[in-house]
Amino acid sequence: MKRNNKKLDSKDPRYMTEEQEQIVNLILSNNELKSGKDVSNIFNELRGKVIQRLLDAEMEAFLGYDKSEHGEKDPKDVEELLAQESIEVPGKTVKEVLVDKIATIGENMNIRRFARFESEGLVEKYIHGDGKIAVLVNMKKGNSEVAKDICMQIAAARPEFLNEASVPAERVEKEKEILKAQTMNEGKPEAIAEKIVQGRIGKFFSEICLVDQDFVKDPNMKVSQLLKEKDAEVVEFARFEKGEGIEKKEENFAEEVMNQLK
Repeated sequence: MKRNNKKLDSKDPRYMTEEQEQIVNLILSNNELKSGKDVSNIFNELRGKVIQRLLDAEMEAFLGYDKSEHGEKDPKDVEELLAQESIEVPGKTVKEVLVDKIATIGENMNIRRFARFESEGLVEKYIHGDGKIAVLVNMKKGNSEVAKDICMQIAAARPEFLNEASVPAERVEKEKEILKAQTMNEGKPEAIAEKIVQGRIGKFFSEICLVDQDFVKDPNMKVSQLLKEKDAEVVEFARFEKGEGIEKKEENFAEEVMNQLK
C-alpha cells in the first residue's frame, strides 16, 4: 500500500509518514490477518518488528556516515552530536530528528555513545542479531571481505583490545595476581607458581586480544595469521552491544521500607 503524499498536506488525515506506511504494509502482508484470525495476539509482535526495522535502518545510516560526502563533522561527545545538523533531515538537528522518531514510533530512544574513525584504508561495519550488536572496524590494509570477517569475529568473540600492547599494565598485573593465587592454591611453591603464571597468561591474552584469538571461521588459525595471509592490518575497532554498560539498579526492599519509615 502506497499513498501519494505529494498531493496531500501533512495535516490531511489521509497523510502517512514512511514509518506508518511500513506498518500498514507489514500488516497487510501478514497471512494470519488475511485469514481473518484474531489480530490482538499478533499486533504487538508486528509492531515490534516494524520498530526493529526502523531502528536497524537508523543504525545503518549512522554507521554508514561518511564525512567526505556530508562535510566536516567531528562531534566530541553525544551532546555535540545531538546539536549538529542531521544528515537524514537537513534543517533539523540530530536531537530534533530523534524526538520526531520517538513521537512516530512511540518508543523511547536515546543516543548513549558512538564511535567515529578516520581511516587511510577502509572502515567496515557489521550489525548482528536484529541490531543487538554493532561493530565498526578501521583497517589500514586489506579489503572489504577480510574486514567483514574481522567484524564478525569481534561480534562473536568479544575482544576487548586489539593486541597485548594495548592492554593496560594494571589489567595484566591483576590477572597475574589471580593466576598466581590459583596456582598456589593448587599446592605449587611460589617460585614455580611464577613460572606457571607466565605460561597461563597467554591464554588470558588469547581471550581478550583480537589478533591473539582463534579465528571463528577456522579455529585452527589465529586472527593474526589471517591478517598476515591477507596482507591486512587492523588499526582499531569498536563493539557496542545493546544494554552494555548500563548498570542494573538493585533494590534492597528491607532498606527501602526502613527509609520510608524514617
